[in-house]
Amino acid sequence: MEDIKITRFIAPVVSFMAALILCYALYNLPINYGHDFLALLLSAISGVYFGAAVNEKKFRPIFIEFIIFLIMLISAFTGLYYFLLILGGGYLIHGIWSISHYFFRVGADVNKSFSLTFAIFDLVILLFVFIFLS
Repeated sequence: MEDIKITRFIAPVVSFMAALILCYALYNLPINYGHDFLALLLSAISGVYFGAAVNEKKFRPIFIEFIIFLIMLISAFTGLYYFLLILGGGYLIHGIWSISHYFFRVGADVNKSFSLTFAIFDLVILLFVFIFLS
């Protein structure tokens, strides 16, 4: 039981630290590489909840997560090729979606610490995109 409490505390802290390290690394890269990496990362993490829904083998969570997956995938690629703030909007959508997974059971059934970890990571990256890259 105590391991679960430690994990719920450590996972968000590690996520926050990883996001800060990633932001520092991206800030020191040429701007195009940073954009490419952030779009690739958003398209990858947007499929995690969809994969969890497919694992449940229920139509409703698969359908909901697929729609959100498509929205974030489209925002990743349009943000990369047309307007960077759309990429930040994709991280905002994923962060809100992660927070909704934390408070409510929408879509795939995932661990609460998993959702909180994603939400913290997404919101740090979102701030980085809006402050430093736009």
